[in-house]
Amino acid sequence: MITRDRSPKEQTVYILTVAYGHPTDPSAFDSHYENVHLPLAGTVPGVRATRVLRCSALDDTHRPTTSSPS
Repeated sequence: MITRDRSPKEQTVYILTVAYGHPTDPSAFDSHYENVHLPLAGTVPGVRATRVLRCSALDDTHRPTTSSPS
């Protein structure tokens, strides 16, 4: 017999996916995103975490070199 002391809390997870083209200045783009956009996202009520992921091209093109995510 399995019993629970309390009922599990329901959580809703929202995932926002944003796809940008290749920036002309990848380092400036990353800096602005990390120093302006991410702090703004952190001010949204209820936001507990943000995560930045980078993907690879599906074809033979290469993305410009960018700084590593923090």
